Amino acid sequence: MQAPLPTQVQELLGAVTVRQFHDRLFQWWSTVPLLFGQIIAIVDPVLAACFYFAGGRRLNRVFIGEDLQRSEADVLYSVPFQAARRQRGDLLLEHQGDTDAWMGFRFHHYRDETWQAVRTRLGKYAALGFFACVLIYTGWDPWSGPRPIVELAALPDVVRALLADYLPAWRIAYLDLRRCPAALLRAAGTAGGWALRMLQADGEPDADRFAAVFREVAEGLAVLPAQQSAACRCVLWSLWAMAVRRNPTEYGKLEAILLECVGRSRISRRRVEVVQMGRMMLDVWKEQGLAEGLAEGLARGMAQGMAQGIAGQQALVLRAVGIRFGQVAGETEALIRTLAEPEPLEEALTAAMLCADETALTARLRSLSNGHSA
Repeated sequence: MQAPLPTQVQELLGAVTVRQFHDRLFQWWSTVPLLFGQIIAIVDPVLAACFYFAGGRRLNRVFIGEDLQRSEADVLYSVPFQAARRQRGDLLLEHQGDTDAWMGFRFHHYRDETWQAVRTRLGKYAALGFFACVLIYTGWDPWSGPRPIVELAALPDVVRALLADYLPAWRIAYLDLRRCPAALLRAAGTAGGWALRMLQADGEPDADRFAAVFREVAEGLAVLPAQQSAACRCVLWSLWAMAVRRNPTEYGKLEAILLECVGRSRISRRRVEVVQMGRMMLDVWKEQGLAEGLAEGLARGMAQGMAQGIAGQQALVLRAVGIRFGQVAGETEALIRTLAEPEPLEEALTAAMLCADETALTARLRSLSNGHSA
């Protein structure tokens, strides 16, 4: 079977370098609240059961590392409590590819930053909300997880036991993905479980073993119920991105597996859409990575990105609409052009990728244009 878009795909094969690829995967998956909740549920089912993820929203919050040079690729979500949906708690999802002895301290710092932002905004009326950290580790070296503050304190053991109650004790939900049993991820029966299963195999040197996991994940996504369609599409396009990043000799087999499963799934039967949206996602990630690199290394790179950013984001949204629904309607384009801030444009891009039909997309764009956020 001839692969769709052979020229464009060939340009990508063997040449895809996406800065912080795994971090971007988690950021992309978190655009769907249901998928974010499914990932949290695998790491800590008790914690996830306390929240109503369908009402969750991602917060545009950037944490700056101790060296003041790079922002951390964390995902911060505000989610209603299951038992009291008018109140919310904050969940911070962090991906870590390397061991970090000071991770526990950094999480304390991020919590304090978040609370300080609330206090600054609300003043004397502020009330500190619930804040929990969830850490997924994808490194190859064994790691038992972040050390609690009580262990980081430089105290003799005999004194540490006596003073333990005077030091912060704060649980961090932790998953060592490389050493997590694959059966646990399969048993979840969710798009989030299959997303983590695929990430678990990323970097596998053996082409046949990787292809076996790739087929397992694609087939698992294909049989999920329609209620998970947005989450499935989100994971599906990231599968294609993973296939392109492999050795070019593996791509043909992986693409055939993916398109075969797509053809008999409830998710999307448009084979070209899968490839085009996957390619667009990689393009966006590469551009974001380049912009971040410039921002971290050169101040003028950040200034240039800010000057050109809005027009570029509008063009990306229009491109996504064209891929998903064909010709862009005049009203749709006009609504997109009215969005002149990064946050609504990011939400518009997510809607263009995941809305079931053009009617739903237009309604979402009208809401964003009027200044309302779902």
